[in-house]
Amino acid sequence: MVLCRGVDAERGRLTFYTNRRSAKGQDLTRTARATAVFYWDKAARQAIVSGAVEITADAQSDAYWATRPRLSQVAARASEQSAPIASRRDLLARIDAEARRHGGYEGTAAIPRPAHWGGYDIVADRVELWVGSTGRAHDRAVWVRRGQVWSSERLQP
Repeated sequence: MVLCRGVDAERGRLTFYTNRRSAKGQDLTRTARATAVFYWDKAARQAIVSGAVEITADAQSDAYWATRPRLSQVAARASEQSAPIASRRDLLARIDAEARRHGGYEGTAAIPRPAHWGGYDIVADRVELWVGSTGRAHDRAVWVRRGQVWSSERLQP
């Protein structure tokens, strides 16, 4: 799971950030494609966005990194995301050690973004919207981009 941290509707892009060494990051490197699913259960709505993946510029990743809470920065530097660890205590010890290296949890010195952490853009080439309805007569539509041209059609539930 990632958090969508930017939408550029003009260019058809969604931006998210993650550890590039994680299983997710390795998959993105290998396939260079991704699909994001946004599901709102209580509203009976879903949006699916698929497309090619591009790595964001370092300056963009640095700018977003600087907005993150200090503890999130420390934890991102300390964690080898998705790698096994013996215990939660060991994880917390790694986080404490990383915090000490950067002036503690309350420090004011900037914490540098690790090179293996950064942003990705999904360059949308397919968007599907679903609106739930009683009796399974759901409303679905899909938009597909070929080059710079988008086409759309309704889908059966």
